[in-house]
Amino acid sequence: MALSSLLQKLLFVNQYNVKNGRIEILGTPFIMLDASDILVLQEIDKTKMYNSVKKSSRSNMKKIVQHAQVYKNIKGQSLMNIANLSKKIAKSDEGMIKTLQDFFDVYGLGKLEIIDLNNQEKSAMIRIEKSTLASEQLKIKKTGKCVCTLTAALLAGIFSYIFDKDVDCVEKTCLAKGDEACDFEVS
Repeated sequence: MALSSLLQKLLFVNQYNVKNGRIEILGTPFIMLDASDILVLQEIDKTKMYNSVKKSSRSNMKKIVQHAQVYKNIKGQSLMNIANLSKKIAKSDEGMIKTLQDFFDVYGLGKLEIIDLNNQEKSAMIRIEKSTLASEQLKIKKTGKCVCTLTAALLAGIFSYIFDKDVDCVEKTCLAKGDEACDFEVS
């Protein structure tokens, strides 16, 4: 099994740790949940979950960039790769796209592809191939609605940070509905 380049870098610089029953990435604690559990949780109150995750992911992007910058200054060259995250985000489309793809890979959300990115209009079209949430929903049953609320909220928070403007994200197509992939509109 091949590890993503971001995960390899995190492991190399000791910024991905699993010990004493805790998962930490870049100094932030994480919890691993089954995708079906997330589907159930997001059904309780989609709007509240969306708004909470959006706010949290935007805040976490700031922390990740700050963390990378601090480590760059403290540890020097061996952490340059992870510190480049702070340079990549919002500096170039190519760097940002690669970083987002790496994040989605590490977090197991699916394969991210940016279909369209317009920095001037602060908008984007994102495609997630093989969405974990939508695939899990298909195991339960095909649905007539989009189910990737968590993913939409994460994208809204991330792009709000990148664009330095509050934006929202709406899932337009979903694998769980029978569509080819999950497409998201950020604006």
